[in-house]
Amino acid sequence: MAWAADKFGHEVVVVPGNAGIPWASSAEPGDSDLYVLGTDDAVCSGQGDRLRQAGHLVFGPGRDGGRLEGSKQWMKELLASAGVPTARHATVTDATTAERFLRTLPAGYVVKTDNLALGKGVLVTDDLEEAIADARSKLEHGAVVIEEKLDGLEKVVEWNARWGDPEAQVLLPLFESDPYELMAEAAAGAITAEPRFQNRAAVTVVLASEGYPETPRLGDRIHGLEQAMSLPDVLLFSAGVGPDTTTNGGRVLNVTALGDDVSHARARAYEAVDLISWPGMQHRRDIALAAVN
Repeated sequence: MAWAADKFGHEVVVVPGNAGIPWASSAEPGDSDLYVLGTDDAVCSGQGDRLRQAGHLVFGPGRDGGRLEGSKQWMKELLASAGVPTARHATVTDATTAERFLRTLPAGYVVKTDNLALGKGVLVTDDLEEAIADARSKLEHGAVVIEEKLDGLEKVVEWNARWGDPEAQVLLPLFESDPYELMAEAAAGAITAEPRFQNRAAVTVVLASEGYPETPRLGDRIHGLEQAMSLPDVLLFSAGVGPDTTTNGGRVLNVTALGDDVSHARARAYEAVDLISWPGMQHRRDIALAAVN
């Protein structure tokens, strides 16, 4: 989002950001024409409500709208009431009920904390005993949502209540019109502009640390960034980069590439991925594969 704002000539400040974001600041700006909520915890803590109450223009929901992302139980209930396809599920608050429901599912289990876990509160496993133990552990911190594991085409799995990464990182680079004009109009409740997109494709591949998501390894030096950034139509977005270009999170870098079609964008993204390395770096090799087969 900061990259897109800068591209279209806006002055931008990212709070708090990280060492890999040039616009990061440890101090909140005195005033801004538009505040854009970037993280799930900012949304669900009601930051948008507080900014709007202070008279600011805000793109992003308040605490109430944030429940779609902040409570998996509430989101599932909404999907069910609206008839939206989603995995068979149950919300449980005790270990006995959790085990009983898990034993009714076919092989394949998903165990989630009900509230925000910053992308780290999900277990997907084919091992029933592991699922039971994980549910018991998560229940120490509150309610748990248990789902059947889906194979093949997935219905609705989760709901982001704000720009999510890497979704934004394949959409914003394709804008021909200024996305911040649209966000400001949406925040003001009066959209008049129409988005314009390049007739191209974009693919993003996430590079993660060893041990992600449970116990990501930190502090490893990242190599090959300059070579990757020198490739045409390649963008590197920082997620967990620390001082001195070291890993400082589970998801470390998102590699985005543009191309005339998905096949070209995908090939270019993986060309850049193969130039980057650090000990234990992991990533998927099947991103956008179904779209080119």
